[in-house]
Amino acid sequence: MYLDFLKYQATGNDFIIVDYRYNNSRHLSTSKIKTLCDRNLGIGSDGFIEIYDSNNFDFKMIYYNSDGKKSSLCGNGTRCAVKYVGSILRKEKVSFEAFDGKHIGFLNKKNNISIEMSDVKDFEVFENYLFFETGSPHYVKIMDNIDKINVYEQGSKIRN
Repeated sequence: MYLDFLKYQATGNDFIIVDYRYNNSRHLSTSKIKTLCDRNLGIGSDGFIEIYDSNNFDFKMIYYNSDGKKSSLCGNGTRCAVKYVGSILRKEKVSFEAFDGKHIGFLNKKNNISIEMSDVKDFEVFENYLFFETGSPHYVKIMDNIDKINVYEQGSKIRN
């Protein structure tokens, strides 16, 4: 199988981007996306992004986690898609559709990319943390002395 793809990174996260507007291949299966994202057996990435034409916006974006499963937005992955499409279109502002509707992405002359996310409408307050959705689930815990905490280890416990 032949597949044209790009690989972008933002803030340490990397993504495979397939632009189906120019690519003759067809949508890949969950297992194929997972294999491509595998760091030992594939290209390796934190996620997989599909770009499509949109009737109402500059493009449509579908995001998959590295396990090959369709997911909600990923901030860094979305910034990569905005950079890619905005550069092709030579636009400093692009509109796109995602699973949750319309978004706007901005590219400035200093190569900073930002996106307009949907407002957080619902969140849950627990004894010592907050949980909310911004397109993907977020866990927020306010802590003192964070420099003395193994954030990676604590994050893994929360995530898993």
